[in-house]
Amino acid sequence: MSPTLRDRCVCDHRYDPNNMISEQAHQALAALCEQHPDGNIPASGALIRQLKQQFGGDAIHQWIAVAMLQPKARRKFGEGIWWATERSLQQATPSQVAKIKSNWLLDSAGPECRIVDACCGMGGDTLELARAARDRRWKSPVLAVDQDETLLHMLEQNAAQSGLSDWVRPLQQDVQSVPLDDRCVLHIDPDRRATPGGRTVHPEAYSPRWDEFVPIAVQARSAAIKFAPAARLQPLIDETESLQQCPMHRSWFSWRGDVREQTLWIGSVVQTAGLADSSVSAVVVSGDGHFRHFVPSESESVAENAVPSIASIGEGDWMVDPDAAIRAAGLTTAFAHRIGAGLLHRASGFLCVQDAARDIAGHLAGFAIHGRVIWAGTADDRKLRKLLRQNDWFPQAIKVRGTDHNPSSLQKRYRECGQTPITLWIGRQGKRVFAAATEVL
Repeated sequence: MSPTLRDRCVCDHRYDPNNMISEQAHQALAALCEQHPDGNIPASGALIRQLKQQFGGDAIHQWIAVAMLQPKARRKFGEGIWWATERSLQQATPSQVAKIKSNWLLDSAGPECRIVDACCGMGGDTLELARAARDRRWKSPVLAVDQDETLLHMLEQNAAQSGLSDWVRPLQQDVQSVPLDDRCVLHIDPDRRATPGGRTVHPEAYSPRWDEFVPIAVQARSAAIKFAPAARLQPLIDETESLQQCPMHRSWFSWRGDVREQTLWIGSVVQTAGLADSSVSAVVVSGDGHFRHFVPSESESVAENAVPSIASIGEGDWMVDPDAAIRAAGLTTAFAHRIGAGLLHRASGFLCVQDAARDIAGHLAGFAIHGRVIWAGTADDRKLRKLLRQNDWFPQAIKVRGTDHNPSSLQKRYRECGQTPITLWIGRQGKRVFAAATEVL
């Protein structure tokens, strides 16, 4: 089978930095992006043939690879033409999350401190650190360190188009050889795709490894280390002696409803950002960059048996599905405690607030999907279709937890049942599978 255009183009090891820095490269990439803004570039066409004749196959394949990534890149970083490999783009932090982290880090230090972004990649975090340093009139640019020459060239192009060239100093070097002290703030994003099997959640298999980057981080005044959301850090923290005397906090970041990362904060930033030492929190970032930070108090127990179970759902109750960051941080029960909710099934299921007189929408905004119950019963398909038709309802959104129902299939099946939008919830309540309909807020 002959390779597809994507197979030929989107291969990280084929990038040649010399094909990024010329004016012709920028013009060719701009033309590709303008003609194919959706990233779907045909294997042949007038523009492709013209560029191949003018610049040769190797160069055009690299530009096509970058052009194909632009829809994903714009979603993460906003408008512009962003240089990246597929792998570096997957690992890069969305700009709205990076902005929050950058502000927290720089709030913990003064303009005389050095800013180091280690394992900087194509610059997702570097650019926001640089923007914050520029706006705060820092005394020196961000030192962006990576061993990959191609990614550093891409970072330079991205900094230039962002107007931040003067605030980024790329350095091709091993992270472990960069001198750090308590006059530095450090961000580090170890490669989580360094193993032959692809992405890993085990920090011992990152590049650099846990035992290589932690000794670096504890030297800085403040440090933020980025991990996969599912990384199990507590056993490693407990075994690492150098961390025992450091203020530490872990926060999970979600963006547009998806968990993006787990961040370990070390040093002064724990206090200046209002993070509880040796604790966890959840940061929920919306598509417009606004965020809400859920930090449980000591009285808000995370023990599942400390939260009541709900025996039945009634009209006027509130159905609640906490944000993915709250769930990933293990804070579902603490959140239930905060809002006065009970558990349906277990902490992995939905929450329910049984107080029809309370209007809790304001407390939940940004932290959870929620709705007031207008009907509750069993999740029988035939009865559900009949109910939807009788009430002229259709499920604008379907939330499923603890069952094998497919929301996409159900949405297609029920779409023609009515005209009034509702949210349909399907989950477990003990051994019983229930369904509930709520108003769309």
